[in-house]
Amino acid sequence: MSASEDQIRDLLARDAEQVQVRGDLVGAAMKRYRRDHRRRVATGAVAGLAAVAVMVPVAWGLFGRQSSLPLPAPSGPMSSITVPTTPSTSRPSTSTTSSTAPTTSTTTSSPVAGGPSAYAEGTTLRLGSATVQVGGADRIVRFASLAGGGSFVESVDGPATVTRLLDGTGRAVRTVLPNGGSWSASTDGDLVATVDDRNRATVYDATGGVVATRQSDAVAAAVVDRTVYLAGDASTLAWDVDSGATRTLPGRITDVSGDGGRALRVWSPDGDGEVRRCWALLDITGATAREVHQECAEAVGAAVPISISPDGRRLLAQQVVEQVTGTPFAVLDAETGEVQLGTADRPGPTGWSAAWTRRGRILVSRNTSGASGLATRNTLQECAVDGLCTDVAAERPVDEATAQPLYVVAQPGQP
Repeated sequence: MSASEDQIRDLLARDAEQVQVRGDLVGAAMKRYRRDHRRRVATGAVAGLAAVAVMVPVAWGLFGRQSSLPLPAPSGPMSSITVPTTPSTSRPSTSTTSSTAPTTSTTTSSPVAGGPSAYAEGTTLRLGSATVQVGGADRIVRFASLAGGGSFVESVDGPATVTRLLDGTGRAVRTVLPNGGSWSASTDGDLVATVDDRNRATVYDATGGVVATRQSDAVAAAVVDRTVYLAGDASTLAWDVDSGATRTLPGRITDVSGDGGRALRVWSPDGDGEVRRCWALLDITGATAREVHQECAEAVGAAVPISISPDGRRLLAQQVVEQVTGTPFAVLDAETGEVQLGTADRPGPTGWSAAWTRRGRILVSRNTSGASGLATRNTLQECAVDGLCTDVAAERPVDEATAQPLYVVAQPGQP
């Protein structure tokens, strides 16, 4: 599956903002909104919006080409942790999705036993019962948990963005994408696909070994089993890395279901997403892709799908609203587009990053700042489709200097 989730660069314009995560939530419309807000909001509010742009993994985007520099391998042994606490539960905010201030939620003092546990807390990775310190990193932007206890980590290190494949102790096996690019990992953690600034696609296994390479100017959109999906402007190449066989799919694919049977496509009729945006769910099991459902909506207010649930029945989406305290997440029925979570009666969580878990729930780095209007508090929660959320990690303050959240959800969703 793709980075399910989860999770920011413009899918529809090569000159999008240079943000090296999964895509820009609202493309040009959000860029216009950011520009307007820079003129009229306080520095803290702008920092909160920047947190949205950097932390949220979404489908509406093309990876930017940020510069980064290889750093010495980080050090620090892996240690085990015990998490015996009992989960607490809370209902999501009762505010509508256009609200600018999400409400608070009940918190726990430590991660919940048995709950989803692949996430970053500051510069520490929480991988199941183990913790791994990422040396040399100022902030983790995005990461994936790999098979065998390793991880693929994109972090801000001083002025640079660095992407490294780490082993289970946190030691850097190799540094990749030194000048920026795109990447996506498989849900099972066996493969990571990258496309660098020299238009070279490289697939690595969990140990850092090179599995396959090819020339491509596309985006590493998804990895399912042994197939890598390279999304271009007009079509997507499905590439079997073992046999070398390829298949062309229509449009720019942003996610593929775990069984490889369904694909999510997003586009904009006006070319840059300022007016309208569209999405379609495709059945790709046959020789020709078949459209299951398609929707188009006005840019502001639209729910833009970003990833397919493990069972292929639902879509995790982000709602385009004018606020600076995070992104409202929603859940749609994949075949009808019906909003199941993210309505006025059943609002979805607002936060920075989110992804499906294998249990069909959403793990979200949630904004629990209350009515302050700014991003000040951050809680890691697991939310069911009915809107019931359970705290996975305790509420903590966001970084005062950057307004960045403490928690970052693994992409794709784990476990």
